[in-house]
Amino acid sequence: MNSGHANTVFEHRVLVVDPTKLGCQTIQAMLAPEFSAVFFADPFGAVEKAKTVNPTVILIDFLCPLIKNRHIIECLRGEKTLTDIPILVLCMHEDANMKYKAFKMGANDFVQKYPHPLELIARIRYHSQAYIRLLEKQKAFEALAESQRLIRQELDEAERYLISLFPPPSAGAILDAKWSYLSTGALGGDALGYSWIDPDHFAVYLLDVCGHGVGAALLGASLLNILRSKSLVNTDFRHPGEVLTQLNTTFDMESQGNKYFTIWYGVFHKNTRMLTYASGGHPPAYFISGHSIGQKLQAKGLVIGGMEGITYQQESIEVPSGSRLYVYSDGLYESGNQESLKNLQHLFDIFQTCSQCNNSQTILSRAKAALGAFYDDASLLEICFH
Repeated sequence: MNSGHANTVFEHRVLVVDPTKLGCQTIQAMLAPEFSAVFFADPFGAVEKAKTVNPTVILIDFLCPLIKNRHIIECLRGEKTLTDIPILVLCMHEDANMKYKAFKMGANDFVQKYPHPLELIARIRYHSQAYIRLLEKQKAFEALAESQRLIRQELDEAERYLISLFPPPSAGAILDAKWSYLSTGALGGDALGYSWIDPDHFAVYLLDVCGHGVGAALLGASLLNILRSKSLVNTDFRHPGEVLTQLNTTFDMESQGNKYFTIWYGVFHKNTRMLTYASGGHPPAYFISGHSIGQKLQAKGLVIGGMEGITYQQESIEVPSGSRLYVYSDGLYESGNQESLKNLQHLFDIFQTCSQCNNSQTILSRAKAALGAFYDDASLLEICFH
């Protein structure tokens, strides 16, 4: 398709390839009232001339020996930037075999010369307008593609910023913490973190804002910054139920563009080795103690922002040495069908199988293989307690 037109407003422009002076003069007289035409006598240079002129129609004398032997139509059609430009063939004889050859080579129209000027003008206008519409459509698609590229660039930048807020892997005498994240390419609202609140208390949390796009990512980033900086007013971050209750008060749906989020928030006390946790509509964390069968850690609680005045309850569990905790988003098991509960149980089986492999990427790979593909961003936190 011709991409040489720089302007968005296209004009009719006719390139006439005819080595004879008489032929050029005749056609010029016929077209003069309606079209500006460029006449070119050398058929061997017609392709390069067409690249320079950027015509909307090319008119060729088919019976000129030079043109016929050169197969100029095939040369024009073989050039990528010229392949869609309409070609009108002028021929002295109304011959079916001649028409067949012309159309087979790639001509768009066949006119017995010389037709009435009105007929030639009408044919040229018809093909030229069709080509101009094609160029306009191409420009529209190019503008759309550029717009989508810029949007994709902004979304990628927003995703990189959100991920930059995630903590680095942590290894210590008390516990190891790490995370894995797989994006579906649509900016989502998964966000996660962990940190020592004080020398004795370690917090771990994973949240999932509803929907996709910049709005979900912005809310996710805001929540992460609040949890990282512990900036909720009148909140003791060592108490998960208190944290979720205050989040629900601060981030009601009406003030957040009808966006809500789920969250699992836990705090490990190293002296008592107790893990206290609360959940706001989030999938249950999975806890494995030694070589025993794991258990779901799920405290009752609605999604954050869904209803005012809720007090979130918290639960506790003892954490023996060698235990593992998995906190994840629903992207690891939701598949867009009615198999979510079955997939969730399969995910628990994967946790159980991989609990000693010390590789969260293996868990993600197996979960993805089981689903066929992730339909949402997939996030996983893994905490190994020493």
